[in-house]
Amino acid sequence: MSRLTEGIVILLLFTIGAECQKVCYGPLGCFTNDAPFTSALLTEPLLPENRDAIDVTYSLFLRHQIPRDVRSIKNAAFSLANVTGPHKLSRDTKLSRKWRQLLVTTKQTKIIIHDYGDTDLNKWVFAMVERFLQRDDCHVITVNWKSRDGIGGYYQAAANIRVVGAEVALMLKNIKDWKPEFEFESVHLIGHGIGAHAASYVGDILKIDDVKCLTKQSREDDVTSDDEDAGWWQLPSWLRSSEPTQTEPKPKPCEKLPQLGQITGLDPAGLWFESAESGARLDSSDAIFVDVIHTDVIKKLTSYFGHGIARTSGDVDFYPNGGYDQPGCTDEQTGFENLEYQGSEGPRKPMDCNHLRSIVYYLSTMDPTSCHMTSFPCSSYREFQTGSCTSCVHNFEPESGSSTGWFSYLGFRKRRTSATKCLELGPEVPSFWREHKRRAREADSLVPNIKAFLKTRSTEPFCLKYIKIELELSEPVSEGILSFRLADHTNHKTDMIPVGRISNWGSTDNPTYLVTVPSEFGRLHDVTVLWQIGAASMTSWWPNIVGHSPNRADSRRELRLPLQNIKVLEMPLSEITNFCSSRRKLRSGKEVRFTQCGTEESSYHDYDDTEG
Repeated sequence: MSRLTEGIVILLLFTIGAECQKVCYGPLGCFTNDAPFTSALLTEPLLPENRDAIDVTYSLFLRHQIPRDVRSIKNAAFSLANVTGPHKLSRDTKLSRKWRQLLVTTKQTKIIIHDYGDTDLNKWVFAMVERFLQRDDCHVITVNWKSRDGIGGYYQAAANIRVVGAEVALMLKNIKDWKPEFEFESVHLIGHGIGAHAASYVGDILKIDDVKCLTKQSREDDVTSDDEDAGWWQLPSWLRSSEPTQTEPKPKPCEKLPQLGQITGLDPAGLWFESAESGARLDSSDAIFVDVIHTDVIKKLTSYFGHGIARTSGDVDFYPNGGYDQPGCTDEQTGFENLEYQGSEGPRKPMDCNHLRSIVYYLSTMDPTSCHMTSFPCSSYREFQTGSCTSCVHNFEPESGSSTGWFSYLGFRKRRTSATKCLELGPEVPSFWREHKRRAREADSLVPNIKAFLKTRSTEPFCLKYIKIELELSEPVSEGILSFRLADHTNHKTDMIPVGRISNWGSTDNPTYLVTVPSEFGRLHDVTVLWQIGAASMTSWWPNIVGHSPNRADSRRELRLPLQNIKVLEMPLSEITNFCSSRRKLRSGKEVRFTQCGTEESSYHDYDDTEG
């Protein structure tokens, strides 16, 4: 059954809503199916089941016998033998004696919440526990909750995670009651699929009033009250000419402030949540910092029905490969083939590969020997693929009294420091984000959501290096196929990379392409260009072109590519390098090598230019 068909069947099954509008579960409080938990998909959204049916339990893990030297930690073989746990805790227990002995409230706390149909016994959960403890001396708590099998279990699980979130929030409050110095800001929740929205409910429950906003509104209300005492309505009725036709708009109610330090959403679930209001799904207000990795979103204009949410849901939303069709995912793969901790406890269906890639990417970035998965802010994946978004995120200091510029591509004001930071997918993201977001809120400045894009390889290491290539033409070009081969200073060469079809380029057009090479690729030494025109080349290099028949009367001038030089930007560097060749016009089917302008290599011919 396809995903689209499955979603339609679920919709038909649940068009009959629940009769009850409210349920209450002791210390968790009451739950209703009113806004924002209404849904366009359901006549009346379901209410969460009782605590026994969901059966939330916790497992605590800590470091054990870890070398003190950080360098030896990174180089040592780290395994679950270095982890103490799991130390179990049921939902009905406030804090066990064992937990009280082990918890150190000054340490960071990581909480992992699994997806619908999964358990905390899955090997990816243990892998994440291990890597968190390898990186930091922290607490790691895994949350287990039950969901019903069958096609109708998803929507019930979407309601049940409200109870999961309330249970986790209650557990954190119990720690706070036991140790008042415990700070919610030290807590980082990681949720996969529906588990990401459960994490958002934790953050929503723990929010506090914005005292600054409430104080400001209180002062404005006092001023308004004084004005009202002398208002027109105090006059006798016979002196009132008319009632006012317009009233001042009421100020927006003060939003509550998050206390949770961070939420990481690993491909948050999309079905039902895509159209849900912000209070019923993960969004940037649920924690001081929210980062999201999208790997299985609904693909527009197709029948592909992804597991994940497509809309932006955090402060920074990463879209590897556009958020869908992850390299290496096929119908036979599960997403864990490239990791040493694969197992039968993996995904239930092969189609889950894209959905699980969010976990795989995140785990890869937690490996101290792994490369950096650099991303680039951009408005869309299409724009990113054309090489239009090449700048990284820069450090800055907010300017008081203004809506400060946050990132260079937004065109706002900023002040750079000596260090330039790129957005990197993984746990390092908030290292410079939290403080900036806090300062912006204190200054009532705009905190825009950032959509960041990157490409990946099909296997580890997933990182790629990006090279933007811009062509400078001297004459118009009607058609053809363009390909590049790149070589670094160690003569490491790529295969010939087809980049696109030439179609009616003018002499003032500067076509740009974003080419990816392995992360170990060195500084670019030369670019070999292949321009082809003709039915054979069209078929072999660009299979999407059907029925092309070249005009045999094309002049010799039209069979040449008038390429003056090539501008190259090795991202994220800001320096542009010009590459030249002695040939100003490239013949169809002939490879021409371009090297850095001004070198001896750029002054000789790369091919025989004889007639024939």
